[in-house]
Amino acid sequence: MHAEPVASDPLDASRLDRWLWSRARREWLTSLRAAMTGCSTRVELEAAPFWRREGPRLDRLMTRVQTGAPGTGRPPWQSAWPEAPPRGGGRAEDLGCLRLVHWNILKGIAFAEILAVLEENSCLRSPDILLLNEIDVGMARSGNRHVAAELGARLGMHWAFLPNYLELTKGPGREADAPGENRIGLHGLAILTRRPPRRLRPAPLPECFDMFAFAEKRYGRRAGLLALPASGPVVGSVHLEVRGTPACRARQMGALLATLERELAAGSLLDDPPRTPAVIGAGTAGGGILPPSPPVVLGGDLNTHTFVRGSLGAKARGYLRILRLSRDALAQQLSEPWRAGREPLFGLLERHGFAWAPFNDCRPTAAEMLGRIEEVGGCFRGVQRAFLAPLGGGSRRIPLRLDWFAGRGVTLAADAAPVTVGEPSLDDVPSDHLPITLDIAWPTGQPD
Repeated sequence: MHAEPVASDPLDASRLDRWLWSRARREWLTSLRAAMTGCSTRVELEAAPFWRREGPRLDRLMTRVQTGAPGTGRPPWQSAWPEAPPRGGGRAEDLGCLRLVHWNILKGIAFAEILAVLEENSCLRSPDILLLNEIDVGMARSGNRHVAAELGARLGMHWAFLPNYLELTKGPGREADAPGENRIGLHGLAILTRRPPRRLRPAPLPECFDMFAFAEKRYGRRAGLLALPASGPVVGSVHLEVRGTPACRARQMGALLATLERELAAGSLLDDPPRTPAVIGAGTAGGGILPPSPPVVLGGDLNTHTFVRGSLGAKARGYLRILRLSRDALAQQLSEPWRAGREPLFGLLERHGFAWAPFNDCRPTAAEMLGRIEEVGGCFRGVQRAFLAPLGGGSRRIPLRLDWFAGRGVTLAADAAPVTVGEPSLDDVPSDHLPITLDIAWPTGQPD
């Protein structure tokens, strides 16, 4: 994509009817998706005559943050949402702390189950800030919901949604069999807050994998979403690439951190512009960046599985690594992906003054059976059997710590500990990832 994010012009819910939900807009997106699907590559797409006219229009849609208050943003084809029960002012007012939750909710497909977990689990109930990955808007697989807006309505929270992709299929596997068609086809990430966020900024990330030429055909790019809540630290939600290499995930993290530091230095994520410039390359042994900034918490599915994916040689090396290591040794490596530089993005976080050890329990947030891994599933049947036989067959589970918090200038609340909620499920209900939660100290008197 060529357009830069239009961060200063969020698309608030009062304008969704004209911008997104109108019949004319839906018909335009439907015809545009059909035309884009006929292009095999991005090069072919960008050379198509229709793209010169429609590409910039789509890019404007794809780079605008959608925002709304609780109960707003309902698609016109859905019946009225139940009203959320009245809630207090938040933990900062009641308990002197803030609860943050991150969860990759697998597109919101199991919406009722996701909502039940968020409402009923004592570790997740009544979050002040909810960072969400894999959010659908108008996708058949998730009931053509605006997933972020409906969760906001049900939880009594303000919502902000940033598209990452326009989906050109209904999705892989069982998702392709979902009844109906995509009415909008957007997919991205969201931040929900107890009170309206004061500032929002997208953070575009470099590409690690060409989704346009993939079976799950998509147009767009990954991007993080940064927010200054009405109460609490600056927060960021991000979802890094599962395919490709750890080095490319580090480049994506580097881009997120560069945007964060630039926006903080410019004052666009602060209530008051900084009086002094950021200090670069000073203050830490690693030559980190220590700007005069507010506290920051980043959360997301960082996909820190530590394997290089893509080439045949990379697949072979990954196979030999699994074969060589005991189950316990492999599990330890996957729960501590920063060791030996297996996921260099952690080094970048450290150089920017972020810590992760106090804010994560390092339990697995996902698990995958060897037989379900894309590269293995794509092998010929005989090759697949030969690959899996020495490893105990395709039912062997690989535990993965993929989801993380990283904090700078924040501390845990008194007597609090980070929690990974539940045990990894292989049936993808409510999600193929577990939620993680964190209570940080935020006294009532701390400036909002």
